[in-house]
Amino acid sequence: MKDLLNKIAFIIGNFIMAGFFIYGAYRLFSLQSVGGGNGAIMLEGVLTGLIIIACGVSSGLLFYLLYIRKWTENFFDLIYSPNNKYKSLQPNILSILGLIQKEQYENAKEKLEKICQEHPLYSDAVFMLFNLYFEKLKDYESAYLIGRDFFSHKKTDKNIDFLFRYSDLLNLMEATDENLQLLQRELKKSHYSNHEKKMISLRIKYLQK
Repeated sequence: MKDLLNKIAFIIGNFIMAGFFIYGAYRLFSLQSVGGGNGAIMLEGVLTGLIIIACGVSSGLLFYLLYIRKWTENFFDLIYSPNNKYKSLQPNILSILGLIQKEQYENAKEKLEKICQEHPLYSDAVFMLFNLYFEKLKDYESAYLIGRDFFSHKKTDKNIDFLFRYSDLLNLMEATDENLQLLQRELKKSHYSNHEKKMISLRIKYLQK
């Protein structure tokens, strides 16, 4: 529901921005026909100029809110670690790790599922939930669904360990074709280092034997 409202607001915002821009352009062209020497005409010219400035500022502000701000945030996400936006979750992750070590698996699963539902691309939390299903609960089907959904996203947080553990699961399930497709797709992504790409390539060669 929230996503739908955001899309509607985005569309309405674009219409309003276009309206300000078009009206401002119209008044700008009409300003050229205003002559001097008459006080009323000069006043009309001043008012028209103020309207043009107001329309320009309004459309510029809307353009910033609708586009530039998002581009700026994405740019800084690329500069800084993609996990920076999840720093507030780190204490929760550590406490959940403690629950797993105490073998309180159901409690840990409930907390992790809530975090992963709210932050589906937070690789540390998703990987922890994956491992909980895979290694502790031996629920391979649930682990498979988590890995499949995470790596189906075009943009994910970098996590080479998660990739290889999910690949291990696919190997265990004898899903060789799917395993190869996963690794070949991930190999094309730019967020892996050269060393990590070599490791991925070696695993691909191993599976192709």
